[in-house]
Amino acid sequence: MEGSSREKDESMLSIVVTARNDNHGGNLLHRMQIFVNGILVQSERHGLRTELILVEWNPPSDKPRLAEALSWPERHDFCTVRIIEVPPEIHQQYKHSDNLPLYQMIAKNVGIRRARGEFILATNIDILFSHELMRFLASGALENGYVYRVDRYDVPEDVPLNTSIDKQLEYCRKNVIRINSLDGTRNLLTGDYLPSRLPPFMSFAGLHFNSCGDFTLMHKEHWFALRGYPEFDMYSFHLDTLFLLLAHYGGVRQKILSNPMRIYHIEHASGFKPEGERRLTMKLKSQGLPFITLSEIEKWAMRMHKDKRPIIFNQRNWGLSNEILKENIICLADVFKERKAGIKSKSAFSKKKNILIFSEELPLYDLHSQGKRLYQIARNLSKNHRVTFFVCKTTLKERYAESLKKIGINVFYSIEKVTKSSLFSYLITATDIKTLLTFNFFDTVIFSSVKIASLYLPTIRKLSPKTAIIIDTYTDLMFEEQKERQISIYESADAVIAPSEAKAQQILKESPKLDVRILSSHSTMLERKILEAINTHLKKRKPKRFMIHSNSVMKSSSSKKLTVIFIVKGNQEKIGPSMQSLILNSDKEMTEIIIAIDGKNAGNFCEEAERNFVKYFKYEDEKELNAFCIRILNDCSSPYFGLMKSDIIVPPHWDRRLIAHFKEDSRIEAISPITSHFLYSSMYDFEKEAWDIYKKYKGIHLPSESVCNSCIVVNKCAIKKKGNYDFANFISSALKKDYKIAVAKDTLVLELKPNLIIRNSRINFKKTESKLVSVIIPTYNEKDLLLKSLYSFFHQNLEPDQLEIIAVDRGSEDGTIEALTQLKPACTFKYYLQPHKGKAAAANFGITEASGKFILLSSPNIVAKDDLISQYLKSYEHRTYENIAIVGNILPEKDEYSTKSLVEMGEAFNLFLERKTFEDVGLFDETLKHQWINIEFVFRLIAKGYQIKNDNRIVAYVCNTEKSSIDVSQPLLKAGKEFAGLMYAHPNIRSCPFNTTKEEIIEYFIDKEEKLIKLAKNIVGKLQKIPKNEQRNYKFGSLPLSVVCNKILSDYYYYKGIYKEICRIEGEDWLKTFIDRKKIDVQKLKDGILAVQYLMTSYLHKGRGDFNKAIIMAQKANKLADAFLPSYCLGTYYLNMGKYRNAENAFEKAIKNADKASPLMEIRRENIVSSYLYLALSCMYQANYAKAIDRLKRLVYERIPISLPEKAIIYDFLSKCYRKMGKEKEAYIFEKYAREFKRETDVEVLKPNIQQCPSQQTLR
Repeated sequence: MEGSSREKDESMLSIVVTARNDNHGGNLLHRMQIFVNGILVQSERHGLRTELILVEWNPPSDKPRLAEALSWPERHDFCTVRIIEVPPEIHQQYKHSDNLPLYQMIAKNVGIRRARGEFILATNIDILFSHELMRFLASGALENGYVYRVDRYDVPEDVPLNTSIDKQLEYCRKNVIRINSLDGTRNLLTGDYLPSRLPPFMSFAGLHFNSCGDFTLMHKEHWFALRGYPEFDMYSFHLDTLFLLLAHYGGVRQKILSNPMRIYHIEHASGFKPEGERRLTMKLKSQGLPFITLSEIEKWAMRMHKDKRPIIFNQRNWGLSNEILKENIICLADVFKERKAGIKSKSAFSKKKNILIFSEELPLYDLHSQGKRLYQIARNLSKNHRVTFFVCKTTLKERYAESLKKIGINVFYSIEKVTKSSLFSYLITATDIKTLLTFNFFDTVIFSSVKIASLYLPTIRKLSPKTAIIIDTYTDLMFEEQKERQISIYESADAVIAPSEAKAQQILKESPKLDVRILSSHSTMLERKILEAINTHLKKRKPKRFMIHSNSVMKSSSSKKLTVIFIVKGNQEKIGPSMQSLILNSDKEMTEIIIAIDGKNAGNFCEEAERNFVKYFKYEDEKELNAFCIRILNDCSSPYFGLMKSDIIVPPHWDRRLIAHFKEDSRIEAISPITSHFLYSSMYDFEKEAWDIYKKYKGIHLPSESVCNSCIVVNKCAIKKKGNYDFANFISSALKKDYKIAVAKDTLVLELKPNLIIRNSRINFKKTESKLVSVIIPTYNEKDLLLKSLYSFFHQNLEPDQLEIIAVDRGSEDGTIEALTQLKPACTFKYYLQPHKGKAAAANFGITEASGKFILLSSPNIVAKDDLISQYLKSYEHRTYENIAIVGNILPEKDEYSTKSLVEMGEAFNLFLERKTFEDVGLFDETLKHQWINIEFVFRLIAKGYQIKNDNRIVAYVCNTEKSSIDVSQPLLKAGKEFAGLMYAHPNIRSCPFNTTKEEIIEYFIDKEEKLIKLAKNIVGKLQKIPKNEQRNYKFGSLPLSVVCNKILSDYYYYKGIYKEICRIEGEDWLKTFIDRKKIDVQKLKDGILAVQYLMTSYLHKGRGDFNKAIIMAQKANKLADAFLPSYCLGTYYLNMGKYRNAENAFEKAIKNADKASPLMEIRRENIVSSYLYLALSCMYQANYAKAIDRLKRLVYERIPISLPEKAIIYDFLSKCYRKMGKEKEAYIFEKYAREFKRETDVEVLKPNIQQCPSQQTLR
């Protein structure tokens, strides 16, 4: 929990509300706009620093989001507005989600849990605050230890919108309908008075319960201690009353703010009115919605009165803290706004700027110099400007984020990189760059490195062209093969920051026109120098960085093999896709692209070239085009020269394939691709066709006079030899000049012409839609598994006449067909025989035979729960997109880890979609096998614009066969080959980064003797001979040693398949080329592999009880690799042997290397936590209790996810350390926490003693 002390730069008040755009109560947006406008205007008028948190729960799919439906300011000096979205997928997890579209109190808890203010106000979206109340809130008079309440005044719904706040409040004062006060409700129109209906037992405390859901204000510390409103799956009636009772019995006193401090509630049709309580309860009962009654509240109140403490209803993950929720930042407040007029800014630059800093990770200022420099820059700028920090990846070191927040810097994480693994995910504000730039304008963006700039700079230029961009070069290394790319990125920025004169000269040597500013890390003028660069460059913007002028000097890299001139001319609708395919599918290390743009019809193509760092020039006529082309031809050093028109689509690797033909036949002077005569339904389909043609005709070319009129690549020497310089009509003139032209049969391109033939890919369904759901199960020699699976589908809680089950046998020889003939289920059941045509073909056959509106693709090893299909249908009904496919959750039937289960689970179908989807996307690819059948189909769904919905509530179980000795090497080899083929066909699929896979492969194939694999096989063989009850002694870190060895073998066979396919396509020397290009330290890699072998051997000796040999091998591993696992392993050995000083040093080193992982030395969360605990234990045995406390606190501060059993150990250790130091008060507090965690987890709290050190497993 965040600290309770008020920081001067922290928002004083967080206002939390919830809503959805469903017109609840009528005229909803009108009431909401009045509420929002009131908060914004009054916070500025009274100088109240606030944040408004709007939790948008279960937004309707047919209505715009509230960020779009309401009007918002571009910026605000006092109020930050955050909209947190709880998607329908989470809402549907609740039992009454069908009848209750918004869980009001759970939604408010979502906002409360993520609030940053010192005080938190829970209210509603139809409220106006009196000026007197807002003035009190801004006065700083709020105190910790109190819950604040006010009277509510109800007013008519026709409060004017388009007028000032003063006139709105005046209207409210003159048109009060009823007053809701401590004693009851008085209706001013009828004169009726309704006293409070609280039971006598609850009335004694003098608590103001009336309309408490509209105004409950107290310190954040108390909200967190009570864990927010009780999160019951029911209507929110009386939950606010119950919460006030919890606060009362939790020692929070109530303060009722007196008149004229009040709130005005805008009436609406569905709002609660005391006189309508009976009608509301009858309505809830008729709908089957549960709610709390006053008698139940009285029972809880009596229990709390007796126990003298509140009942904590919620779990520790209250407020959906274990969910990563999308957040829109509508506007960011200036937290340094002066409250008094006339105070001059201390900065020489009086105008405050919005500055956005991009970094790969948080500034780790106490670990390395880069982090310290970045922190200095951010801190200096934040003194007088609004600074936002955008982090590209999450770490376990959240204390650094807290340091930034304390100096007034907002911290955001890239939503693509955030996972749900963190127990502290409620502290993370996740968003995407598009959302951030859409709702905020930044004067300046600072990138911490050229690597980060290359990822986000084009997007920023596109979304925010007026933003000044600065790149810090502190960590950038100028490698020869990356130099040209780096310089082009620097040139696309407005200014570059260099840490020294030498670095500045190095950059200027490559690009003399760059604006390079020297900014030493020790400079006392950090803010001034950065802002000078911003202000100077805003006046002298040079947007045309990549434009080639007639008098400019052409500079070309000698490493490029091909220079292509892309001629922009003609139909603008064709030019965009054509240019995009060329830029995306060209090899950046091989090909340089230069775009020739028709000056008469330039469109936005100059800006597009700038955004993609591509050189371009403008021409007015064919004569000028020729002149530019001749100049480029003479200046470029590439051996090959290409011309391409803007009516062509190229596939991935087109350039590499064409150039390969020159190497195969030196007589070829020009090469042209073949042209497709079909119109493809998507780029994905075209890329697949191009890949299939390449595999079929690789390396084949034919002499031809009929060449592609839109694309040709020529040997540059041949152009100069023949003197052919008519580039405007080059292809036709090349034929006249008798070039030896060949057509590459393995390279397919697509010309965008109107007379293309449309492919007929319509599926011939043999049955009309007569069922609701068809389940399709392909099978082969899996009789027992299939029967078990079919039995589970026969007993679904669905009407039998709505269900159809189809089994397609691929030629089984185990009696499958004979067994199927005996089945007589209540639902429709069909089985077909389709011998030896593969799993994809069997699935396709079943699809064409299906008659269901929906199709569920399953597998024979899948066992369905009885509500599986009904859950799929419910999930589909609550979809938020029109085109959707649903993937259910597959869990192992037994909680066991084995190589076989991984393969089987990878191949298992569990996909639910409409039958008509196959007409749009096509059937499964019958050339693929294994899990790539499913994955390739999902890629196609995404390419067609379908949303893939992963619904974890839909659970099926996968069964393993009893044959544990099955050989999985061949299936894994084939799976690896198919993956490589898929990546070569579609290299732009982001979900599978191929370069990352190549880097993982290196660890397995850098050692030609494959000693690691031999050792893993040897250990697996030895462990199989050991009784199962003894195998638990053989661990590798926190995992069984057998599991680690099996994983190494599985990965090896899989990667071997990929390796062989890459060798077939790129050549046997691809690995050496890749290592050289990536500057990989081979010796360090080999040392790491050898260290893993030593660790495996060490853990094998340890399992046998031979600690002497185990520690020798661990010492060798620790000496070889500066990594976490070797030090961790060595530390556990020293600890068990009683060498506490050595153990302490080993665990210190392990923690230091906690961020250094590799595929072979994976670091698990529990290992990191254990290393801290072991380190503290080592210190405790040496009576160094102060250091033990420090390390345990650091474990908590690092925000590493910690389980409850681990927390019990941490607090128990802290208690014992404080007791040894004579600090009984602290010892008692932590002992109390330890007991609480012990009760919740039933874990025995450890008692460290000198005689016997607890083992690793006991500690965890």
